[in-house]
Formats: sequence, structure tokens, C-alpha cells
Amino acid sequence: MHLLTSSRIKLRRTCPRADFYKYELGLQSTAPEGGAQAFGTAVHAALEAFWRAWADGGIGATEGALDALRGHALDDDAAIRARVMVAAYCARYTRLAARCDVLGVEVEFHTPIVDPDTGVAVPGWTLAGKLDALVRLEDGRVAIVEHKTAGRDVSPGSDYRTRLTLDAQIGVYFDGAEALGHPADVCLYDILAKPAADRLRATPVEE
Repeated sequence: MHLLTSSRIKLRRTCPRADFYKYELGLQSTAPEGGAQAFGTAVHAALEAFWRAWADGGIGATEGALDALRGHALDDDAAIRARVMVAAYCARYTRLAARCDVLGVEVEFHTPIVDPDTGVAVPGWTLAGKLDALVRLEDGRVAIVEHKTAGRDVSPGSDYRTRLTLDAQIGVYFDGAEALGHPADVCLYDILAKPAADRLRATPVEE
């Protein structure tokens, strides 16, 4: 059975040969995660801890999120930047999370790919993925929560946000939410912008 995920769709569009090597031949890179990838993994783990805490009442959500960062090997500057971002995220989203019903965190889904013209499932293929979080908002709507970290302009009207509206990933996730029995009404992008400021070194006393 072939799994069609948003990651595979993106890779296929970028480089069909890379898609063949990775998903058909099963070849995987042995290189360690790069700096940006390791940073994103660490922040993602912290946000997972935050929402898992809110799925269980919210006690210790901020502390748990910050603790989750400690399990990742980041250099000093990256660790400081990650803690600032996660602390700000928790402050921003605590009020929203307190009014939500968390339906699931890191929820996996598998669903048939159905031909829209014939209504018949495509043999040998399954649509699959994992939702960062799925919540029911205060007004009753179901929202897909999608975490993003970015080191560029993410303000309203930016190129980054425009590209998100064209991202096939969320279309896959809407199908996944429906397969899980919670058809989604909206997608909530919680974008964490990396601080632009760099840490300055102290001037030596003799200078």
C-alpha cells in the first residue's frame, strides 16, 4: 500500500527523482538534522507538550512546553531564541486554549483516496498524515491547528501568508479531519516568527 502524504506531494512537485528514491526505493538520508530543522523540531515538540497539557486541563502547560525544549541539542543562541518564542506562544495562546475543547494532538489519519468522478477508491493508495492539533472552538467550529516557524516576514499580506493559502498540505488535512469524524471548518495557522535580533557580545573591559 502506498501512502500519499503532504510531504510526499511537496517532494514530488520539487523533484520526482527524489520522490522515487525516498518513497519507492526506501532510501533515507543519514545526515543529522541541520540547524534550522533541529530548531523547528525542538519548537514543535514544545508546542505538542503545550497542547497535550490543555487536552488534560491545562495545568503546567507553559512549564511543560519549556521543559520539552531541554531534550533537544541546540546551541546557546538557538536555545535562547526557542525559549523566547515558546514563552511568547504560550502567553498568546493560553487564553484561546482555555476556551477550546482539544480533540486530539499529533493525530494520525489514514483514509482512501476517492476518484471524484467515479466515487471509487484508488487501489493501492491511501491518504495519510498527522495533524498538529484538532480543537473545537468556543463557537462550536472545529479547527485544524497547524504550527509553523518562520525566519521571514509573516505579517498580514506577506508573501509567506499568501503561499500558505495555496499550500496543498491543508487540503490533505481537511480530508484527514473528516476521516477522523471531525470535519473541520477552519485552519488555525499559529506562526512563530523567529526574532530578528541577534545576541550581542559584551565589549571587553580594556576596550
